[in-house]
Amino acid sequence: MIKDFTFKSILSDELIRTYVNNIDVSYAYNLAVELTKFRSNEVLGFRTVGSDAEHDTCDYLENEMKSLGLENIETYDYPIPSWTFKHAKMRVSGLESHIELSAYPCHYDSEGYEPAVLIDLGKSDKQAFLNNDITGKWILLDVNQRDDWWINFPATEAYFRGAKGILLVQDGGYAGISDEALNVQNTSIPDGAVALSISRKDAQLIRSMMREKSSSELKVELDVCSLFEASYARNLFGSIIGESDEVILMTAHYDAYFEGFQDNSVAVGLMMGIAKAIKKLGITPKRTLKFGALSAEEWAKTDSRYDWLVGSHTQMSELTPEWKDTVFANINFELPAMLEDGCDWIRSSYELKKFLEDFVQCVPNDRKVYPEGIKVLTPIETWSDDFAFEIAGIPSVVSALKPEFSKSHYHSQLDDISTYHEGAFHFHHVLYGLLMLGYDALSIQAYDYSERICEMDRKLDRNLAGNFIDMKRYDCLIDNIQENSKVYWDKMLSYQINEASNEFVTLQKKLFKLMVDTLISLSWDDEILFPFEGNQNNIRALKEMLQNPLADNSKLISRIDNNHIALHWSKDTFNFHTNDVMGQEINRRWGEGRIRSHCSLLSYIDERSELTLNKALIKEYCHYEKELVSLLKTLRAINNLLLEINSQ
Repeated sequence: MIKDFTFKSILSDELIRTYVNNIDVSYAYNLAVELTKFRSNEVLGFRTVGSDAEHDTCDYLENEMKSLGLENIETYDYPIPSWTFKHAKMRVSGLESHIELSAYPCHYDSEGYEPAVLIDLGKSDKQAFLNNDITGKWILLDVNQRDDWWINFPATEAYFRGAKGILLVQDGGYAGISDEALNVQNTSIPDGAVALSISRKDAQLIRSMMREKSSSELKVELDVCSLFEASYARNLFGSIIGESDEVILMTAHYDAYFEGFQDNSVAVGLMMGIAKAIKKLGITPKRTLKFGALSAEEWAKTDSRYDWLVGSHTQMSELTPEWKDTVFANINFELPAMLEDGCDWIRSSYELKKFLEDFVQCVPNDRKVYPEGIKVLTPIETWSDDFAFEIAGIPSVVSALKPEFSKSHYHSQLDDISTYHEGAFHFHHVLYGLLMLGYDALSIQAYDYSERICEMDRKLDRNLAGNFIDMKRYDCLIDNIQENSKVYWDKMLSYQINEASNEFVTLQKKLFKLMVDTLISLSWDDEILFPFEGNQNNIRALKEMLQNPLADNSKLISRIDNNHIALHWSKDTFNFHTNDVMGQEINRRWGEGRIRSHCSLLSYIDERSELTLNKALIKEYCHYEKELVSLLKTLRAINNLLLEINSQ
């Protein structure tokens, strides 16, 4: 009987047909369009955290939830530094109209047009800052934030060198769709640092005027109103009440840069559209279905490297920490109405991959929109709210962002309704609405604990690790975990048919939380690593550098933690952003303790000393050994919990 059980058949054909027939894509689309009208900048948009535009959006969504018949509507307020971007304009003598600029999160109010001197440093690093008189000037700067460095570093350097601020030109990486595109990204820069965005087209115009004057400087006038103020953000939830207090949570953030049509107006529209379609079924679900409009997913902190995901992390760490025990799963939405290719992506917690790959086979797909079907990707990444839910102990999925859209439209004013694809939007109503109903049809959560362990084992450098731990013991633990995971999987399948004990369910959650607590760390670029990987990567690069320590090892240096910044920017800038990560207060930020390695090569960059490299390598060996010893303890704990679960 268990062998015949499949997750692709947990929903009846009749329920699937009825739900799909209930979908009203026009309603969800029109709601998304309505959200784009809430703005603090009349030209560009922006409903940023704590602004009047965002507060008005929340009021609108609360009324909409009521009109859909959602119950137990709850709001949660929490203090934040609000950011209201009203405008940024530049006037240049000889031009008939002003140049429209956008701002990165910063506080600056010129109170009207003020005279300014703009100096062009082009594509540069600290040396150009040192070689030019930039005191009191605005800097025109080309940056590729994917391949070079984030805006944080030149903005910080400019501030430390006495500049008024920077006008950043996208030199690839983002806003690639048009030379007229502006950009905005999160910033964790010193209080007082200022950063604006100028399009490539307007930057070329400015530079041509400089060439006519045979100068790298130009007198301009700037009118900027970008305000930080103490305020509050609000998370909003409405529910379809189920037979139990256990919750299936669907979320989308409603704060946005520019119009934010894909990111994240249609995501909110999708969530509300699914709520409407399920509500129309007229059923009482087993679990309560909760729909959450989250604030503060984009920038929302002035004092942290981890200045995004503030709303979701605050919800789980401060406002409702008890939800970690009652939320069955999270479904999160980002950019769900764009079509990039013929394959749809779901990004999920490792532990859900096996269930999802089976379940999605029940989802109707006529192959017109996604002829290549659905691909389940792991792991959850740090770029969206689902990560905050996962580290709180809640298994999560997200409609995954495709790479080309992130390079072309993401966080630009061209993320507008022209990007809309109705077929993709409808398909995601089908897919994620059925997933919510599928979760509700499960008797217990369908965790697979082997996937994360397999990936961790694949990432471990066995030859290197063998110098520090007994690999036979390690292999024995891995084999035991995999065997016990198979036993657990069969038992879990049987409990989809027969009732599981409360203790079994409690231990399931406990093991998932153990894994996310002990096996998730971050790189200095906010990528997901296993805890030993940072030191392991550093050791490999250091050993390669020691083969020729006097050579130009820039590429290898850039592979080691955040030394790419040490290589190109000043010690002050490097230390500021290092301390912004390493000096955090416990339990205040979601990245606390998750960067496990920091190998500073500042002195080597200055001296090119072989002794410095050897000292760094010895230190990394020590840290690596500690991580591996800790890993063995973690694996034993995982195996013991599996044995305990299997005994139920």
